[in-house]
Amino acid sequence: MTAQAVLFDLDGTLLDTSYDLFAAVEHTHQQLGEKLTVKRLDLYPIYGNGVHAILAKTLQRKPSDNECQLCLQYYRENICKNTREYPGISKLLKSLQERALPWGIVTNKPEKLTHSLIKYFNYDQTAACIIGGDTTTERKPHPRPLLYAAELINIKPENCLYIGDNLRDIQAGKAANMKTIAASYGFISPGTDITDWQADYIINQSIDTLSYV
Repeated sequence: MTAQAVLFDLDGTLLDTSYDLFAAVEHTHQQLGEKLTVKRLDLYPIYGNGVHAILAKTLQRKPSDNECQLCLQYYRENICKNTREYPGISKLLKSLQERALPWGIVTNKPEKLTHSLIKYFNYDQTAACIIGGDTTTERKPHPRPLLYAAELINIKPENCLYIGDNLRDIQAGKAANMKTIAASYGFISPGTDITDWQADYIINQSIDTLSYV
């Protein structure tokens, strides 16, 4: 396959956001006087599911709206203290630009948080499109966000490559008729067999993407 555009998930694919997300969870537990019994890596499977899902896991109950807002506010105010690019991402994006291949972001992270974060890495200056979890009426695994991204960059879906670290990313990509790559270096919980996701390709490091464009 020769892709004409490359689309990326954000959390767990372009950026390791787990440190700052976990710090927000720690802060929330401290403010509530609730003991935190999990570690950062334990939450890998759900970092991309949003604050409500994360707190439901750590509090072991349904969090209130106020508790979610407490966590979100802290995360919003400290969104890029320890977040970092995965190794090779900067080189990969530079290579795509040198090849004149448009690239974009399609994430379930809310649009405002997405834009607040990516400015630290100048992605807003070079990405051909930035689609958040509330940009369209549906979220991944629905294909709508990916189809909208393809429409914005004026590339047919079948000529796009979508990279993500979660089953829903692969499901969304396939439903949008895109080629898919599973990023095994991302937020993958131990014991997960990502071959079960049936992505077209699997990469162990981000720079391996260049083998498929």
